[in-house]
Amino acid sequence: MIRLVRVFLGVGFAGVAVALSTRQGLLLVVALGMWAAALMALLWHRWALAGIRVATRFDPERVFPGESARLTIAVENRSLLPVPWLMIQIRMPQQLRSLKGTVRVEPSQRALLLEQHFTLAHRQRVTRRIDVTGVSRGAHRLGEVLLFSSDPLHLGDVTGQVSTGGELLVYPRTVPIRDAALTSLRPFGVQEVRGRLFSDPEKVVGVRPYRPEDPPRQIHWKATARQPEEIMVKETDPSVQPALLLLVDPVEYRQGQEFLAESTVDLAAEAAASLARWAFERRWSLGLGVRGLTAGSGRQVRVPMGRQRDQLRRVLTALAAMVPAGFFIDRGRWLAAETRRIGHGTRVVLVVGRADRAAGGWMTGLERRGFPAQILTVSADGSEAGVRATPWARLAGLGDAGDGEPGGPAPGTVRDAWARS
Repeated sequence: MIRLVRVFLGVGFAGVAVALSTRQGLLLVVALGMWAAALMALLWHRWALAGIRVATRFDPERVFPGESARLTIAVENRSLLPVPWLMIQIRMPQQLRSLKGTVRVEPSQRALLLEQHFTLAHRQRVTRRIDVTGVSRGAHRLGEVLLFSSDPLHLGDVTGQVSTGGELLVYPRTVPIRDAALTSLRPFGVQEVRGRLFSDPEKVVGVRPYRPEDPPRQIHWKATARQPEEIMVKETDPSVQPALLLLVDPVEYRQGQEFLAESTVDLAAEAAASLARWAFERRWSLGLGVRGLTAGSGRQVRVPMGRQRDQLRRVLTALAAMVPAGFFIDRGRWLAAETRRIGHGTRVVLVVGRADRAAGGWMTGLERRGFPAQILTVSADGSEAGVRATPWARLAGLGDAGDGEPGGPAPGTVRDAWARS
């Protein structure tokens, strides 16, 4: 019972006693009015918030950094009592921004409080829509909704708390990969093998001069007869589908120790997302493995290799929701498990914060098995001495004007593919 209601009850009780003893009718009416106000306040404090229901949802539920989604807030009063004044505060992650409504900072929870005010009659439902912008990558779930209300006479406030849904998935930023080497079948600088493991003899795409490693059955005799000074051979398409396996370990390795920084994690997600976009637009098979867990579920992040129409969306969703867990997942076992059953034609890229010699040894071992592999570093100092790695900034051409601005996917490519999925 709130203090002011106690005062009204006490004064009302004393007033009734005095009025009855002195037989003063006006005092009795005032005292009974104070009792009625106190009882009404108790009734509102007990039942006013019992029928309040709050539902929230985002539309769309997936955006890129800097894009906005519409947050729909539906507040319903299922009680028979009207609620003349209701304030709700929705706990919102700091990675989301709203330009409409009052936003308060909650430092203890590292969150923002989105504040809205309502007046509800009995059995009334009110819906409001607010544009919310995703600032950085992540699976951002709305927290509890704090309720504040009062009785019609404002004798005291009543508070409550309800749980609600609503999650906005912010994809990693993607940037155009402008390195000219990406147009070849060995996009990350691995030395090209001299001969193809498999080729389709029915898919002849042209002719070229003979090389010592070419088998005699590939000689194009008619073309050679037209150019007797040079032997020509058939150029065929490889029968193996090009594939890209992205392995993400957003950890910086320094002197045998592992270090983790939030900026490194976001850069690693950005690099993997950009490479996934590049491979998807060229119709490559695409797969993902992360040395981390999915936010909210605790499952290890992994997207099997595939060429489905929604494959890029699945990869970006996994990267958006990933939470690094390198300290709980052994790196050697993780790399061995992810590369144990990769097929012919698969290119493997390991995205790390800072590479050490152990990562370089893994890459060498994978190349000896016949798979082109490359290490991509996202930290400023790259890798240890003697480790062959490619800086992400150089591969993406960051900071240099050119064909496209960093941000979401280019129109007519990724977004159209998602619309079809």
